[in-house]
Amino acid sequence: MCFAVFLAIMMAGIAVPAYAVIVYQDFEDENGTPHRDDRVLLEPEYGWGFNGAIVERTQDGTPVHSGKKAWSVTVPAGPPVHAGTAVVSQTQGRCVNVVPECHDRLSFWIWSAPSRRGDHTVMVKFFDRGQYRDRGIGLWTRENQRAADHQWSRLEIDLHQLPTDFNLRQLDKIEFFNYWDGTYYYDDIEFISAYPPETDWACLEGHDLAVCDSPRDGDSPRRCVSVFDPQGELVLDLLRMRRSEEANPGSTD
Repeated sequence: MCFAVFLAIMMAGIAVPAYAVIVYQDFEDENGTPHRDDRVLLEPEYGWGFNGAIVERTQDGTPVHSGKKAWSVTVPAGPPVHAGTAVVSQTQGRCVNVVPECHDRLSFWIWSAPSRRGDHTVMVKFFDRGQYRDRGIGLWTRENQRAADHQWSRLEIDLHQLPTDFNLRQLDKIEFFNYWDGTYYYDDIEFISAYPPETDWACLEGHDLAVCDSPRDGDSPRRCVSVFDPQGELVLDLLRMRRSEEANPGSTD
C-alpha cells in the first residue's frame, strides 16, 4: 500500500486536532501518562507534591477547565516555603522534546484559591536531562500574567527566558510553585507558539514530527497529526513509509 493511500485511510479514522500544540498534560483518564510501579499499585503518575503539598486529580464538583479532570494542589501554611507540585508529560514521560524550533512558550490554566486573597503570579521550574536536571531553572509569570482569584486564568511562560544551554529537546519535568498557601488547580498544560496553526504544522512536518494530508478539492483545510498525539505510533509508521518510498521511488508493496 503506498504512502498516500495509507495516509488517506488513517486520516479518515482520526479526530485531528485543530492546533499544532504539544499537550504536556491534561490529567484525563487514559491519556497516555506513564504508569508508576511502586510494587503495590500500578497506576499513572501524573505528578507528585513536595515540601508538604498535597496533590490529587480532582473529583466530581471541583474546578475543571476542560474535560473531566484537573490537578489539585494544596499548599500548607508556614514553613517550609516553596511547596508545590511536579508534573510529567502524558505522552513523552520524562524525556520530552519540546521542539523549540516550533514552540516558544508554555501555556497552562490555573484556578487559584490562596489564603491571601487577590491575583498572584506563579513560578514554573524547568528541568532538563543535562546540567539542569537537579537544580532546574525557575521562571515567574509576568506581572500582567497573574492567576485570578477564584476563577480560571490562562498563563504563559516565554521559553526564550531559559539559558541558551538548557536542553528543550530533553525536558525531564516541570514544577509549579505558588507563594501563598491555599489550594490551586492546574489543567491543560501545553507547549504552543505565537504563530498560526498552518505555520506550526509546517514546522513539525519539516522536522519529521507530523504528517498532513492534501485535500484533492483544494478548498478543504489540511488535516495533520503529530507524533505527540495519542495516535503517535501510527504517525511514526507513516513517516517510516514516507522515507522508504522516497528512498525507493517507483516501488510498491
